Amino acid sequence: MDYVVKSAETLTDMPHIAERALREWRHIIERLQAEREIARLQNLLQNITDSMPSALITLDTEGHVLTWNPAAEQLTNCTKEALYHDSLWELCPELDRYHFLVDEVLRTQQVAHQHREAVSTRQGIRYYDVHVFPLLADRVTGVVLHIDDATQRVQLEETMLQATKMASVGG
Repeated sequence: MDYVVKSAETLTDMPHIAERALREWRHIIERLQAEREIARLQNLLQNITDSMPSALITLDTEGHVLTWNPAAEQLTNCTKEALYHDSLWELCPELDRYHFLVDEVLRTQQVAHQHREAVSTRQGIRYYDVHVFPLLADRVTGVVLHIDDATQRVQLEETMLQATKMASVGG
């Protein structure tokens, strides 16, 4: 308190000065706590998307990658560092087949689906369920591209269908 001019007015105002300082201190502590909570939630959200077995890609309205999870990297063999702020369609042409879905969702702001899409890969035919939905945030507009590998489910369904047919023929 040596920096405060010592006068009768200052001394009578000391309780108010201390009160303002404590109020400011509380605001600083609350802001720091809020910042820590935001960081914790961002980390949790990143961990969730990184742990997903499905490819999850967010794009802006121009088709530039905003976020990209490890499953998307595995699906395309494109690293997220190479993709950030570049056009997905140019850098990952194998995903260009979903361009029309993305454009539709951007135009209509309605969810679009494509189920059991057969795709020829190096490992053979793979089946994908694709969901595209609008991303509506405060200042960000775009879409989320969600791609599930449905190969095992489709193969199981085909096996069950074949078994049903065989049972009806033989039974």
